[in-house]
Formats: sequence, structure tokens, C-alpha cells
Amino acid sequence: MKSIITLFILCCMAVTASAQQVFQFNMSGGGMRVSDNRQTPLQVLDSAYLKCSYLLSFVKDAAKPEEASSEDMLLLVGNKVSHFYSYRNFLADSLRAAATAEQLMADLGRYRGGEFSYNIYKNYPEGKITTTDAIANTIYKYEEQVQMSWEIEPDTITVLGYSCQKATASFRGRDYTAWFTTDIPVNNGPWKFSGLPGLILKVADAQNHYLFECSGIELPETKIPVHIKKENYANVSRADFDKVYNRYKKDPVGFVTGQMAASGVKVIIKNEDGTARKASDVPEMPYNPIERQ
Repeated sequence: MKSIITLFILCCMAVTASAQQVFQFNMSGGGMRVSDNRQTPLQVLDSAYLKCSYLLSFVKDAAKPEEASSEDMLLLVGNKVSHFYSYRNFLADSLRAAATAEQLMADLGRYRGGEFSYNIYKNYPEGKITTTDAIANTIYKYEEQVQMSWEIEPDTITVLGYSCQKATASFRGRDYTAWFTTDIPVNNGPWKFSGLPGLILKVADAQNHYLFECSGIELPETKIPVHIKKENYANVSRADFDKVYNRYKKDPVGFVTGQMAASGVKVIIKNEDGTARKASDVPEMPYNPIERQ
């Protein structure tokens, strides 16, 4: 059963319904997804002329490769910037933007996002990749330059009716096979993948712990804004973010409790059905990161 940590933030000045914020933390796997009742301002970075849907199949626990999970992901490609993130997060953001504060407080679960809370922006800033991700009540942001050295091979397959050519590369501890199509001459793909003379429609590591496969391609009639949330980000390096994430995975409840207690937050642990759960009953979370190095 999945665990949800529900945090009630009690204001020092007055504890009223309007003065509370509620956060839910999905303890089930891919990431620490924060669902709350805030309507965060957005900064538009570009407009997407291409919308690609991907199904991500992933193994949470490397010791149990037969137990795969899946998540629908979305790639928005603009002329300058692209954005890759969970489709459930896309829907949650859209619903949250249209909801009133009362609606948000009344049905918080409706606005909860997916397993993965990361947002990946390619070419933002120019020549770099920016990743934002949530751990407990902190939203982290880091920039990096990513170079993947692909070897293009003659093998071909068909994905979504497109002829795709094979390419292989090693990246941060995993060996990948990608399939790209020059019929869509876009230097992009799911997650952080890019660097090929066509859109990457399918890519997987050698163990099939992470498999991204395109499930739909759309040229929207009206361009979709590519935006980033105007958060109070904690700007860190990728190495420092990984250290924090490792600490969280080893003791999720202790990590969240310690981080939130400093802000005067009361932590209540519940199962999805609303029943109480002891902190000692929440196990260490399996950790099978896509980036091993």
C-alpha cells in the first residue's frame, strides 16, 4: 500500500482554514511528489510547436526487475526551449490554475501529480539543461552541460509508423540503445536525451530498468506555452542534489520530519485510505536511480 505523508502547515498568527496549507507526499517510488494548494506563478520560456507523449516503464527496485511500473510523460518542444515532465503533473497544473482556493482545499488529491516530480528544460539557459525537482517542501534547481557521445548503427525499426535508426551511448553508469527518426529532424528526445539528427522515439538502458517509448506525436493548432514555475528554488549542483536525495531515500519519514519541524510543521502519517501509520512502519525506499554516476 502506498503511503501518503500529509503535512498541515499551521500559521503562527492564526490557525484558520484560510491560513493553512496542506501538502501530500507520495512515498510510492519514482520521486518525492509534492501536491499542495498553491497556485504558483509561471514564467513563459517559449511556445511548443511539437507535443510528444512517451510511456516510461521503470524498475523502482533493482532487486525486483520483474516488478515494473509505468508513467505517461510529456515532451513539449519549442524553437528554443523544450520541457519534459510527467503528464499527470501537466494535468494537475492545468486543473490547479483553473481552480479556486476553496476547490483546492476541498479535494487536494485531485491535483496530485505523478511519480516523478522533475521538470527537465533543454537549452535553458542556452547550451545547458536545467532540472527542477522536489524533495519534501524544498524545490531544487540545478543546471548542467550534457554531452552524449552516440554511435550511429545501420539497424532500423519502425516506431509509430516512423522508420527509426539505431544509436548507442553510455551515460552516467548506464548503456543505452536509442531509436531516432530523421523524418522528424528535431535534436531532442525524452528525459535528457538529445544529440542525434532526429527525434528520439524510443530509448532504453541495457537492463530495461528505464524504457522511454513514444506513444503519440502532435502538432498543436495553438502553440502550448513552455513555462517554468516561479518558485523560491534552492540552487544546487547535481552532485549536491543527489546527496540530498540519497539521504531522503534511506529514511523518508525522518528526512521529512526533520526538514519540516524546523518550520514549525506538524507531520501526520496516513495510508491512502486515511488510516494512521507509525513512522517506524515506513520502510527504506528502494532506490534505482537512472543516473548512477
